[in-house]
Formats: sequence, structure tokens, C-alpha cells
Amino acid sequence: MGAGFRAFLVPLLVPESPMRGRTFYTETLRLLESLRAADGDDADFVLDCGGRATASEAASLADIFERFHLLWLDEPTAEINYGAFAKIADENVTPVGTGRHFHSNVRFQDLLRQDAIDVLRPDLCRLGVSEMRKGAALAEVYYVAMAPYHRGGLIATAAALHAAASIPNFFVQETPRPVDERDLRMRRELLGADIETPTDGFLKLPEGPGLGITLNPDAVAKYEVKS
Repeated sequence: MGAGFRAFLVPLLVPESPMRGRTFYTETLRLLESLRAADGDDADFVLDCGGRATASEAASLADIFERFHLLWLDEPTAEINYGAFAKIADENVTPVGTGRHFHSNVRFQDLLRQDAIDVLRPDLCRLGVSEMRKGAALAEVYYVAMAPYHRGGLIATAAALHAAASIPNFFVQETPRPVDERDLRMRRELLGADIETPTDGFLKLPEGPGLGITLNPDAVAKYEVKS
């Protein structure tokens, strides 16, 4: 919050045991409630299941979090069962998001046709800008929002921001939040500017030719991976 962010992705803490009783659900809700209490009413949250929940567990989580008003439930299950996604979406008002592991828009289209998804999560580094924009056009027909996935580097951040600005059904852009000082130093040296720190929840669109950024060639040479 102090860095200017207003929406946060929280990873689901999945027990190692295959038996996940009531405590699993109550502790997950308690965690999110404590975060909201700390951050106030200005913060929004996404619960990231990371594809580690079963379809029934994801449905239960979506039901429990209805009154909490998550932005969405992310990657609820790894099971590529569109019927399961549709069931979760039909039985609860908690939005469902998925797609960061998809390599083409074909699977997006299948989910959209079954009305099984509320938020599309394409990975720019997997699909590229053009394919992501095509996916956004498909989603717009079904009134589905776009929240692109991104955990790459600075160049990808700049590309993601420009792509997001060109999508009419854009909702929110995930951006990396490095905590290691070495990573932060490398990013500062590569660009000489900070394009990943928001102001009141918004990132500024880089200006200028191309992606609007200029890389420091000395920093590129310094951090080049040599094989």
C-alpha cells in the first residue's frame, strides 16, 4: 500500500495433506480478512489458487468468499474441465479467472462459449501483444474482462502497459514486485527510471517511440547471461 498499490494477489496456502477439512477454508478466509483489516477498505484482493485446488474445493472457496468480494478467484483448478469451471461460475457470484498457462486463444474461446470464466488472464510473454489483443476481442463479445498475467522483466512491463492501454475491456494489469535488492538494482540500472511503481494504484504509460523506454547498454552488458 505504501508503494502505491491498491490490488493484491494472495497465494492460497494449500495443506500437504490430501484431506482438507473445514479449517482449510476458515483459515483462508481469516487470512484475507486480516489483510483487509490491515489495509483498509481501499484495497482489493485476488485469491490465487495456482491450480492446486480440486474443482469441489474451488467451488467451496468461491462460495465462502462471496461476501468478501474478491476481485476474482485465480486459477481455481488445474483440471482442464470446462464443465467444472462453468459449475463454479454458475453457482457463485465470485468471479473466476484463468488462462496464464494457455499458449493459444483456442482454449480461451472454449471457456467463453461455455460462459465459464469472468476474467481472462493471458500471459504476454507466452502469447505476445498481437495474440493477447485478439483474445481481448474475443472476450469483449462475451463481456469478459482482461487482467493480463505478467511476472517478467522491465521490457515486458512496458509492453504490457501499452497492450493494456489498447484493450477496451482491460481491467487490471499484474506487475512484478521484486523484493531482492539485487533485482531492484538491476532494474534501476537497466532503465534508469521506475515504470513499475504506481501512484494511487495506477502506472504511467511510458512515452516516446516504440515501447517508450530506453535501455542502458552498459547495464545490459553487465547483466548479460554468458554461456
